[in-house]
Amino acid sequence: MAQQSWTLNTGNGRQHLIGLYHGEESGHLAVYCNNQVILVDFHVKEEKRFSFFLDEELCELTITPGAQQGFQYRLVLNEQADTPSNQRRKALAAAQEKDRKEWIWRMVFGAAAALFMLALTLLAYYRGK
Repeated sequence: MAQQSWTLNTGNGRQHLIGLYHGEESGHLAVYCNNQVILVDFHVKEEKRFSFFLDEELCELTITPGAQQGFQYRLVLNEQADTPSNQRRKALAAAQEKDRKEWIWRMVFGAAAALFMLALTLLAYYRGK
């Protein structure tokens, strides 16, 4: 029986232990989160993909037969799907990009104002001579 486990941190600061048991001969699969079974499937002997929510994060579990023997297991957070946490993540990234652009424009304006003041000072100095 194959076993795999992952520790995932969600956006709200919680840590979750995700694990699975997979009977390689029978194909029976059990996935658990924090010691509670969240998914059961039977006869999983080919590539298969499962999706489930963990807090507001969409998790995707992929099971693929190995090249030699056995199976390979992959668990990822889907950051492209339209979920509440991904919407917040995108809004935060957009706000940070806007702040960065505003900061650049302030620096450009400040440098232009400093150059203008320097030019006025030099003009007044040379006119006074």
